[in-house]
Amino acid sequence: MTMPGTVLDRISYFDDIAQDYESVRGSEIWPSLLHTIRSVDSDTRRVLDVATGTGLFSVRLAEEGFHVLGLDQNPQMLAQAIDKARQQNCSFQGVLGLAEQLPLPDRSISVMFSTNAIHHFDLQAHFTEVKRVLKPDGCYVVYTRFRQQNNRSIWGRLFPHFAEKETRLYNPEDFQRLEAEFPELTLECLDELSFEKPFSCTINGAWTLRLDDVTGSIEVGKSADMIVLNHNLFDIPLTDIHNTEVQQTAFKGNVVYEP
Repeated sequence: MTMPGTVLDRISYFDDIAQDYESVRGSEIWPSLLHTIRSVDSDTRRVLDVATGTGLFSVRLAEEGFHVLGLDQNPQMLAQAIDKARQQNCSFQGVLGLAEQLPLPDRSISVMFSTNAIHHFDLQAHFTEVKRVLKPDGCYVVYTRFRQQNNRSIWGRLFPHFAEKETRLYNPEDFQRLEAEFPELTLECLDELSFEKPFSCTINGAWTLRLDDVTGSIEVGKSADMIVLNHNLFDIPLTDIHNTEVQQTAFKGNVVYEP
């Protein structure tokens, strides 16, 4: 399965968003990721992060004592990760490369992971490389949103029609087909995470995500992110909340949606 767009298109896309990327990315999965990586890598503490971006998770893993290889195709984003790791004085090595052409020796990695990025990959080409670089009994942990979850995501809830337009994502059956195509690899489990925390645009959620200096409250200098609803949620019965409609969505002070 090949995703649309060339490698140069993908690099150009992330060039455009590299400067602000980390300020708008949530890190709700961090506790689960840390627990999972610890459980599958008790010996080497050396892991590969595919599409590490600005090092949102990989540098934090390095701060926890792991030796992290962070691979990304975008030089600007990778430079941010390397600089961040240098400031934290942790064991992080940035590697410029593609998910479909991993610049690593055969059977050299015991644990690898990818977060919210695999929908940008050509699955067949990527897993051909995964099979090549993983050691026997190695493990690949993937965090992703499935296409069938779009309506329930924060994007689907705040941006009407998002689910209809976001077609890049994979679904569970795509990964199940991979297991048949790559018998050397075993799909151990498909687990769904759920979060009871408020959206990151509230102050407690922003603090949890280390973004309280950027968003979470209406203050001078912070990002103006908000939605306008057609009802005051505190004035209507709970049974009517599901009928509430978004009339306007603003991100960084710019109106990005109006019906």
